Amino acid sequence: MKAFNQEEKFLIEASSDITKSNFKEKILYIIGAWKINNNNNYDYLIMKEAFNWKRLAIRIVVYLKLEKNLQNLIIEWLMTPHLYATFSEEKFKNLIGFEKYNAYLSYFYGITIERCLISYVEQELLKKQISYGNFVRYEPEEVYSKIYNLEYDNLM
Repeated sequence: MKAFNQEEKFLIEASSDITKSNFKEKILYIIGAWKINNNNNYDYLIMKEAFNWKRLAIRIVVYLKLEKNLQNLIIEWLMTPHLYATFSEEKFKNLIGFEKYNAYLSYFYGITIERCLISYVEQELLKKQISYGNFVRYEPEEVYSKIYNLEYDNLM
């Protein structure tokens, strides 16, 4: 995991007055002000276009070394599935900014929804395999072939 640079540390520390009543807005404000340099390799930015804001938020929270109860509350908020961090779509977009909002949607639809589709198709193939008495085994690559209608090697 790459360490924060001086500008990033300054941004986090400038907004470090996080409390139980303002933590959601404060963390999303920090994320909104965060500069994403496409020359850097971030673990929360996939292929330089899909933005996992929750991963960045966790890194920020760990860096802040908050009081344990507050940190647990924030982690619980981050681990609870919700599309817009418990805000309206408009407020969420305003807090993190338009560019990061679009990158987050790329993450949500490109990563999260694809994982759901893969899981669903795996279950369907497994049911089919079991219904044939386990005589017909499916290859993991078949999942992608069913979803994308392409051979797995052609997807790469």
